[in-house]
Order: sequence, then C-alpha cells, then structure tokens
Amino acid sequence: RHTLDPPVTLEDLDEKTFDTIPGRDIIANIGGRPRLYQQLECTAPMNSLLGCHSMFRSLCELSYSCGTEGHAFFCRCHNDFGYPKPKSIGNRTFEEACPVIEN
Repeated sequence: RHTLDPPVTLEDLDEKTFDTIPGRDIIANIGGRPRLYQQLECTAPMNSLLGCHSMFRSLCELSYSCGTEGHAFFCRCHNDFGYPKPKSIGNRTFEEACPVIEN
C-alpha cells in the first residue's frame, strides 16, 4: 500500500474496499481483516493446501450462493470446480455452451 502514489492508508482500505475470505484459505486468513468483508464457503478438497486460495473458485462460490438470475454462468465453475450445471435459458445445452477442452 505504501508503493502507490498517493499511498493508501489503513483508513482508505477500511472505507473503500470489500474483501472476500474463503474458508480454509490459509493466505487470506493471515493478518487482519478490513472492516468490510464476506466469509465464503470453499468446496476444495480438504487435502488441497491452496485449493481455497483461488479467485476463480471464489467467483464461482459468489455466483452459486447469490444466484445468477438468468445471467451467464462461468463454464469453469462446473468443469473445474464441480458446481452444479445451470439451467438452460436458451436452446443450447450446457455441454454445447461449455465444451470441455482437453489439454
């Protein structure tokens, strides 16, 4: 925070940021917490040391928990993290819209 110009104060962080803290994320639980934060569930396997420290998994958890209400759903949420497939809002299936790409 001191490398920015102007520097970011602790008061700025408390007033102007919102943080998400996934359960079992050892990185996010180091240090203090800002005034505004939301604790998230983490669906990573228990033996995955850094599985909960994933911006994409957190985005999927927010989307799944809060609902998408007809908006686009990230293919990665189901394909990579095992969240349920969303209901179709058009005439394409999930598999057509989100094909699994083999590496």
